[in-house]
Amino acid sequence: MGESATISATAKQDNDGVIETSIPARLDCLRWGGFHTRVVAALGITWILDGLEVTLAGALSGALKESPTLQFSNFDVGLANSAYLAGAVLGALGFGWLTDRIGRKKLFFITLALYLTATAATALSWNVASYANIPRSIRRSRSWCRRAIAAGLIS
Repeated sequence: MGESATISATAKQDNDGVIETSIPARLDCLRWGGFHTRVVAALGITWILDGLEVTLAGALSGALKESPTLQFSNFDVGLANSAYLAGAVLGALGFGWLTDRIGRKKLFFITLALYLTATAATALSWNVASYANIPRSIRRSRSWCRRAIAAGLIS
């Protein structure tokens, strides 16, 4: 009785020595600490910055269409935004898989470096293909800027 008395009210032990528990109920019983506050704050800031980037990309569509160098059409703006979304999805899948293999801390810095490099490269775009990383089959020139930004940002 002494051993099973130490098991919390959210867990029970059967005759075979197997303990069944409800993980959500156990998590609800834990104390909230400073670490949890910092994690929620960091996630909130990241979420805000992600939304800011998407909003800025949409707000800049008019400037991209009026640019004497880039001269984006409505189709080009939609294609660039679609490339961003594709990069976000592929980045989440690919970097999520890599996180399990090389570790979260190392991959965080890799994706941060990828994001910063791709953002700087986007500033140097010379046409829609270099801005949005459109494959050669769709456009003649290509780059990896927008997909890499999304992949680095989402992971």
